[in-house]
Amino acid sequence: MVGRTENGSEADEQSAESESCVYYIKWVDVEGVDYAVVMQNENGPCPLLAVINVLLLRGQITLPCGSTQVSQKKLLQFVADCILRLKPKDIDDAELPNYEQNVSDVLTLIPSLPKGLDVNIHFTGVKKFEYTPACALFDILNIPLVHGWIIDQGDQELLKIMDGLSYNRIVEKIVTTNNESENCLLRNFLDSSASQLTTQGIAELLSNLNEGEIAVLFRNNHFQTLAKQKDALYVLVTDMGFLGESAVVWETLDCVDGNSTFVDAVFSVSNKPEIVANENTEQVHFMLVGLYSLTLFFNLQTSSQLFFEKMKVWLIWQQSPHCRHEIGLYSEEYDVQDEVPRGRALSLSTQAVRPHKNYNRTSKGLKVHVLQFPSYSLDLITEHKRTMLVKDPGTSSTRLSISYDAFLVKSEWHRNVVPVSGSVLAVNTHETFRNLDRKQILYSVAEKVKQCIESLEWLERPSLLNTFYLTVYPDLKKYTFRYWNCIPALLYPQAVRMLSNPTQISAELATSIQMFKALHHNEAFLLVGTTPAPLSSIVSNNFAWSSDIHIVYPDPSTLTAFPGWPLRNLLAAVAYVRKDLRNAKFICYRSGGVPSIIIHLSWETASDLSTAAVGWERIKGSLTPAFINLRGSLDPLKLMEFSAELNLRLIRWRLVPNINLQRLMNLKCLILGAGTLGCNVARSLLAWGVKNFTFVDDARISYSNVVRQSLFSFDDAANGGKFKALTAAEGLRKINPLISAEGICMKIPMPGHSVPQQEEKEVEKTVRHLENLVKQHDVTFLLLDSREARWLPTLMTTFHHKLAISVALGFDCFVVIRHGVSDDEVDEGSEQSQNDPNIVPGSQLGCYFCSDVTAPGNSSLDRTMDQQCTVSRAGISSAASGAAVELLAAVVQHPKMGGSPARLGENDESTTVLGATPHQIRSFLSRFTQASF
Repeated sequence: MVGRTENGSEADEQSAESESCVYYIKWVDVEGVDYAVVMQNENGPCPLLAVINVLLLRGQITLPCGSTQVSQKKLLQFVADCILRLKPKDIDDAELPNYEQNVSDVLTLIPSLPKGLDVNIHFTGVKKFEYTPACALFDILNIPLVHGWIIDQGDQELLKIMDGLSYNRIVEKIVTTNNESENCLLRNFLDSSASQLTTQGIAELLSNLNEGEIAVLFRNNHFQTLAKQKDALYVLVTDMGFLGESAVVWETLDCVDGNSTFVDAVFSVSNKPEIVANENTEQVHFMLVGLYSLTLFFNLQTSSQLFFEKMKVWLIWQQSPHCRHEIGLYSEEYDVQDEVPRGRALSLSTQAVRPHKNYNRTSKGLKVHVLQFPSYSLDLITEHKRTMLVKDPGTSSTRLSISYDAFLVKSEWHRNVVPVSGSVLAVNTHETFRNLDRKQILYSVAEKVKQCIESLEWLERPSLLNTFYLTVYPDLKKYTFRYWNCIPALLYPQAVRMLSNPTQISAELATSIQMFKALHHNEAFLLVGTTPAPLSSIVSNNFAWSSDIHIVYPDPSTLTAFPGWPLRNLLAAVAYVRKDLRNAKFICYRSGGVPSIIIHLSWETASDLSTAAVGWERIKGSLTPAFINLRGSLDPLKLMEFSAELNLRLIRWRLVPNINLQRLMNLKCLILGAGTLGCNVARSLLAWGVKNFTFVDDARISYSNVVRQSLFSFDDAANGGKFKALTAAEGLRKINPLISAEGICMKIPMPGHSVPQQEEKEVEKTVRHLENLVKQHDVTFLLLDSREARWLPTLMTTFHHKLAISVALGFDCFVVIRHGVSDDEVDEGSEQSQNDPNIVPGSQLGCYFCSDVTAPGNSSLDRTMDQQCTVSRAGISSAASGAAVELLAAVVQHPKMGGSPARLGENDESTTVLGATPHQIRSFLSRFTQASF
């Protein structure tokens, strides 16, 4: 099973790659000591990253304090040095040749560490792997290599089958052997533990690792740094999206379903950033997606109100070229010139919204959701921080990018980020987008800049001078997006020109500025000779302007001959507050390998500051919006997830604003019987967003099943037929690969069906297994062929207070019944039911067998073939399945869910947001009538 291993023929290519590939460094404070954590690049959580971070946390290697990047070549050299340095002192002469051979083998593996290693696990121990040179690497470095894909020790049958077999051998066994019962067990285990982590595995990791020990966890073809602290397991967070989050260092590893909690460097729960939103907002998500893309969506899920006001978001200049959760907006170069009578006019490199081609489309921030009805405007918080990558690797153009966490309130920004305040307007129709009053928009944003200058607020926070107004029309069914960005620049002062050609600053000055910028919180500041001073000094009565004064500001331009667009408003502000000045020197401070420049400007000052401005982005010189189509660029799985959820969210936004979709999506459904009813029920549940299914059936697919059972095809019935349960689960996963669907081959014990003595233990095991399944699921559908097959599951669901829904078919009729859910903690009858005799509490509802006067027996004994087959009208199974699923949907909307009451006589449609919650539904197709009670 594994990560791939690069071969020797690719050594030259790997060497060249290691020279240019870099990793970003996150510094974390552990009780006053700074530790470096190397973050992911495009290779993800690779073996190199896991090994390096273990060595760093152990203190076996160190990085220069304060460094922000490290090359891949340097990291590989660290590993090689450690391998050569860690030779055991007490090794015997007889063992030395073998050790040296292992070292030689391991050294040949080092170039492949950024890509992957061949690792093949055994399922009977967290430290059991098939021995390979990759294992020798971890042995020599004395780093425990562990996994958490372990068989439950109570499953003796599976342990016996898998004893001594590695993952690769098990896959080979499934493919090459014809032992269906064993293969069924093996497939079930692999499918049910597809996350490659089991509860047994977590328990064994805790018992095998020592307190404070650091290891490498192998899971899902990835290698992660794992630590045991305070009797808990933690995985090191190396995702680039958390580079600037000092409070997010580790992530808990305590369950198999992916739920986790972020903690800081000392393993205290991290305070997640607050989401700023209207009080009626449930959740806000921001997204820019696509390869060659900029897209902007918001998951603004409201209850009854349809309008949002004053939501916060940040638009960021980001200097990290490998930020996983960002889309870059790069600029095309064009000049904005004032009319000048003489000299050289000032031209500026602008920031335009463009797709950034290096966006990683596998970003886990790929969530697309939409505001319900109205167009909406989002205001952006004004925070500012410095250094920024101003260079797009492919085009050398400046980038203006929106980060994945744009809605989050952050007390501080990463030192490589300059936040820029602004607004986003998203509209719902193309016509609205075309008819926007763009002159008024430009005037309004220019007015804000003007007020900021006149109020002198910019002297304390110069970043307020930089703003934008992004207008977007997303067509979320076609995945096309039209957008047009406005970055306002005041046409003040007049006749701006350069008095001399720009010159590059010296290395000494660059070093000084690098230190000074931190003192001024990455804002613009003054440099008087070699002494820094705040911008507010400009208006001080004791401040005399001289030729050695420079105004230093963070500049996004990559051009040596032109400053960036932000200089425009900074110049306007300086000219406004110092009307005595006619010229000044600016230092356009840059980073990311782009030379900083000094530019000397002169101007003519008008008496009044006006809102005259330019700023709407040009596309190839013309004022027109941009258009992108993302359908071919997005991850198909994410498209599937979004599209499926969109239909459900439209129900809430347009028709049922109070529906609780999360209750439906979180349901765990046990479907007993994977035949006609089972397939149809599963398909309908899938449409409601349910993501967790377990099918139980022991039958095989026959050719007569295929036309009626919607999850099967002709090929499934060939060669004796596949197992229905396994094939139904596989069919659901083909429809929606993002769900969890498991098939279990099980014959349910039935009253009236005798059991041979030699099979009694097997039946007892089956009963325990079935009981565990009932306990693990929220609702059980009884869709089995015979009446007696439903008896034991009914008994179990009643005993464990679980909701059960039974569906039975006749030739032209059906019945759907929900079983009563009793709960010792719930009173026998609510106040409402006590006041209204027609209301029956959910705890008093009967089950499928409540009106029986005799125990169920063997109903299939001595039946002829025509009596054994389910004979019914073709459409009745779909109608019955739909009624059962819709009954469940209504029941889970009730506060008591399975305990929701039923009503005698006419049903009350206002019981839940989806209507009534009857006890039974009976339909008769011969009369096309339906009754519920």
